Amino acid sequence: GGRVIEEEAIRVCQVQDPKPGDLYVTGAGSLPFRGVLHLVTMKQPAGATSYDIVRACLERLVAHCRENGIKKVALPALGTGVGRLDKARVARLFREVLAPVEDVEFVVVDIDESFIQMVDSY
Repeated sequence: GGRVIEEEAIRVCQVQDPKPGDLYVTGAGSLPFRGVLHLVTMKQPAGATSYDIVRACLERLVAHCRENGIKKVALPALGTGVGRLDKARVARLFREVLAPVEDVEFVVVDIDESFIQMVDSY
């Protein structure tokens, strides 16, 4: 989507000061979408995160989608990169929180194909 998303995210964070578990929205830059939903898994880049924070992010995502009529969302393996959370545990969280949701389609995207397969298999 380009640097414009990052620049807007920095401005939003300076104004809103989101905490881990929060969600905020920016424009989509050059991406062909209406916006980008940012799920805050850590306060600072490469900072501490937890499975509880990932769960809170996913629950907030579901609520935000329902409140705003969003029917389809793509999301990566939250907290598994610099957050170093175990991908299998995060995949189980995705299934626990997102699988029961019937009114929003969640598309898991990640550079690690095995994470996508783990989410699909639980």
